[in-house]
Amino acid sequence: MEEEMMMNNDTSPRWKLYENPFYINTPPHKSSTTNTNPFKRRMNSELHLALNHILELQTQLRYERKARKKVESLARRLAKELNEERKQRKGMEGVCHELATHISSHQPHKEIQEERNMLRLAQALREQRLQMKLAEVKTVFGTTTTTTTTTTFLGGGRYGRRRD
Repeated sequence: MEEEMMMNNDTSPRWKLYENPFYINTPPHKSSTTNTNPFKRRMNSELHLALNHILELQTQLRYERKARKKVESLARRLAKELNEERKQRKGMEGVCHELATHISSHQPHKEIQEERNMLRLAQALREQRLQMKLAEVKTVFGTTTTTTTTTTFLGGGRYGRRRD
């Protein structure tokens, strides 16, 4: 069984690519004396550069994924806070509306009551003024009636003397 695993590991270790991104599946290098072909050396260097570029791209991809997750988490948190603020604002608007309707419903009653009180006061003042005028008229009439009755009895009234 170990031999089968060794064979699988040597021939095609594809599973390692997902666990270890830095693992490069290249055959073991032969001694440098056998690798004298310049074309092979150039291909190996280009392959090495390409693999390094792939690793760099994978690292950037990993960084971008982490950054995206952070931004999505922040966006969810901000959306949650925004919803809470909207609920609070709607609640405050409801309370303000209730207070406004409560005040507006009581304000006409208060104004009507004030107007009634003012009318009562004006009526009382008119009544007092009328009573004062009546009292004045009575005093004036009383003094004039007493003087007119005395003058009529004395014969010096308005129409002259009485002839009996």
